[in-house]
Amino acid sequence: MDVKYHLSPLLLLASLSGGVLPNSAAIAQEQPQQARLNVTPLRLELPAGQAATQMLVRNQGEKQIAVQMRVFEWTQDGGENHYAPSRDVAVSPSIVKIEPGLAQSFHILSRGTPATSGERRFRVVLDEIPDSEPAAPGTARTRLRLTLPLFIGSNTAQAGRLQVAAQPGVLILANGGGRTIRLSDLQVTADGNPVPIDNYSMLQYIHGASWIAIPLPDGVACSGEVLRLSATADGGSFDEIASQDCP
Repeated sequence: MDVKYHLSPLLLLASLSGGVLPNSAAIAQEQPQQARLNVTPLRLELPAGQAATQMLVRNQGEKQIAVQMRVFEWTQDGGENHYAPSRDVAVSPSIVKIEPGLAQSFHILSRGTPATSGERRFRVVLDEIPDSEPAAPGTARTRLRLTLPLFIGSNTAQAGRLQVAAQPGVLILANGGGRTIRLSDLQVTADGNPVPIDNYSMLQYIHGASWIAIPLPDGVACSGEVLRLSATADGGSFDEIASQDCP
């Protein structure tokens, strides 16, 4: 029996076996019409000095759902996301069944070295555990995998500082600060004309002292046109003309 993953809107599907999130195109294609689970909050924070927080998962479906919770350390290197199992954060309960219409509270506990300077990043992963009920003939059973960002000690890190630079075929978004920058609704224009950036316009995170790359169509960068990036950022909007590093 085949098992496929479905996504809940606003949450990212993590391909944990490869350690890299899939591109946004895969996410958009697999979003269901209606999520079976409702999760709050969508972003978890543990400021320095706070050891625990909570998240709530509500079963909006018509059947009992069993879920498993895991935590992965989240880093960025070479413009890509990487994940590794971590014991520095615990989730309780780790496996539980949620009845239809009911909600389950999960406790997120930091048990690593307390953050005194700098931000640590994790992904809390919720997997639906398949039940034993057989799938209908000719169909594939689907199950949910949801991931939520968890930031520890963000209040001890320097504010994020976004820098935008264009090179042939790519737009580099670099964070020169220490705190993760969250961007959404990204738009790129060249001399005021929209530039297609596929599904990179969706939610993007840029860790402190890290960068991500957005592919650009051939001939857009280094053509003499003014490239501008606008987006919704934490605390407001972002709008900046990209510097151009051209040969």
